Amino acid sequence: MPKRYDGLLLVAFGGPEGLDDVEPFLGPGGHPAAPSRPHRLAEVADRYRRSVVGPR
Repeated sequence: MPKRYDGLLLVAFGGPEGLDDVEPFLGPGGHPAAPSRPHRLAEVADRYRRSVVGPR
């Protein structure tokens, strides 16, 4: 019998507080899953800026 899920709990701790904090947050020592290649870091930082650190 397949399992059914009634909900999803999403928990997040910390993160950049503004646009200037995105790259330092993703860089070495900032986020444990940070990309290790500089060009990839720029891609992820740009995507993060557009989708996560927007006006609230």
